[in-house]
Amino acid sequence: ISLMFLFLITTVHPDSPQEVMQPATEEEPYIPDEGDALTVLLFGVDSADAVAGTYILARFDPVGRGVRVAVFPPQTLMASGQREETLSEAYRYGGARYTRDALAEHLNLPIHRYARISLSGFVTAAQAVGNVEFDLEEELVLSDGDFAVQLYPGRQLLDGRKVAALIRSRDCPGGEIQRCQMVARLTCAIV
Repeated sequence: ISLMFLFLITTVHPDSPQEVMQPATEEEPYIPDEGDALTVLLFGVDSADAVAGTYILARFDPVGRGVRVAVFPPQTLMASGQREETLSEAYRYGGARYTRDALAEHLNLPIHRYARISLSGFVTAAQAVGNVEFDLEEELVLSDGDFAVQLYPGRQLLDGRKVAALIRSRDCPGGEIQRCQMVARLTCAIV
């Protein structure tokens, strides 16, 4: 570091003529339009070879300045082409790309990208953000492997373990629909 400062002191002279900086040319500011919206389908899997257990559809809307999230249960029935099948059946039949295309056709909505994300990857994303602030309407006791995770009503901070328990749990009092609604709100909180 000393050598670097010595070099700067000996080669840069404040009394030498300085290059006059030209003002930057003003470019048109970037203003997003509807074509810049991006819809992504995330397949939540427990392991690399597992069938997706959670289907998260997220639309990033720069015009509306928001992210809209819908989480579908694996049993969601959709019609595409001449077939009627659930999301999990579509995934087993043709994988992620086939499921993305079938859901896009069913919803009549372009789905630009898709990705498989493991539960551990989702937890890593949540931990990268730090603890996730989350509001619960009712107390929940969820099973997370060998121990139970108790979540209380009201605003709280969820660490990675609690995020995983909330996503993985199939024990919600309101069933699969309540779990999907909570995962959607949790995804928005992480984003």
